[in-house]
Amino acid sequence: MGQLPRWLTKALLGSVALLVAQPVYGSLNPTVRLTDAPTPGPWFAAQLIAQEMNTTPGRPLRIYDRHIAHMFAVTEALCRRFPQVQGWRWDYRAGGGSIPMGEFRIPCEMAAAMRSQFEPGPGQTIAIQVGRQSQNLVIRPLNITSEQVPAWLDVTETFRPWVSSDGQIRQIMSTLRRVKIPVLLPDDPLRLGDMQLFFVSTVSRPDQYDIVLYSFPGCRAGACTVGSYSGQRGGKLATPRKESPRDTHQTVRLANGIQGQFINSCGAYCTAVVQ
Repeated sequence: MGQLPRWLTKALLGSVALLVAQPVYGSLNPTVRLTDAPTPGPWFAAQLIAQEMNTTPGRPLRIYDRHIAHMFAVTEALCRRFPQVQGWRWDYRAGGGSIPMGEFRIPCEMAAAMRSQFEPGPGQTIAIQVGRQSQNLVIRPLNITSEQVPAWLDVTETFRPWVSSDGQIRQIMSTLRRVKIPVLLPDDPLRLGDMQLFFVSTVSRPDQYDIVLYSFPGCRAGACTVGSYSGQRGGKLATPRKESPRDTHQTVRLANGIQGQFINSCGAYCTAVVQ
């Protein structure tokens, strides 16, 4: 077989280089819908509608992983266009809208963090439906090239659909099936003022449990950590040690007359614990 002409060889090599440099998910472009132009407020609703009936195929990234990446890129662009909105509640649907995939909540801070981690590429103009009108939106697709795929899969592994407080509590109790001691939780364990919290059970043994609370679903970084609920059979109250003038230790009376203690330890920042 003869050699390819030099000009064709260069063209093919150029095409291969272009494919390698492009973000892995760049070819997918689901429909984005907003019910209306956003108004000032904490959250606003949006829809991501994909035509695919099955979102599991694909290697190294599934179609699902690519859709989530697109959702984050669009959220980041919407947060820049509508800075008065705190975050976006995504109604993710496949099969042209017939298959509900769940509600995904992306705060603007989380979208910005993903933008920093995956360094977006050049801007791309997409059409979005706002009410009955179509508008253009410039997004910066996340740069999920081959070497970034494992990091993105870590994100989509933990970034799961939002569930109500009752649903999360059922999940908490399901993860604590092995625990043989009473699980003591407040009346509304996943609420801090107006903030909805999210949990991960990190320890689950017959004599001990540890439930860590986060401010955003799927975000386990220190900046997202709110606190934890822990219990241990035979546990003892910590011995107070005042190492900073701002430290606070005092005895408190808990529900049902149980005696406890409040400790507020301060260094670069303060950490409060009730035992």
